[in-house]
Amino acid sequence: MAQEQQDVRDAIARARVAARRMVLAQSLADDVGVQIAFQAVLYNLRVIGDSVKAMRPEVLAAVPDFPWAEYADVADVIEPDHFRIDPPEIQRTLEAALDPLDDAMARLATIR
Repeated sequence: MAQEQQDVRDAIARARVAARRMVLAQSLADDVGVQIAFQAVLYNLRVIGDSVKAMRPEVLAAVPDFPWAEYADVADVIEPDHFRIDPPEIQRTLEAALDPLDDAMARLATIR
């Protein structure tokens, strides 16, 4: 498995942990904990986007039905606007986006 693929798999796992920590911190009314977990989620989304961008086109072409460009673009959206990103929106995005990405990465791993 190429390093970029491993980076995506690792970032998915870390983003899930950070998202769970964010929910826990919210339930405890721990604003600092929410912000720390939120920053960890954003960082890992950035890693995902940068790693997808770094993957060779022929690797991405092995799973042609996946919207790779949308995931690559995440890094560009987060960087300039990270102070205006809404934590609940990120939570919804994680719930909708990480499972399909994880599945696509698993498919890539079986092809290579």
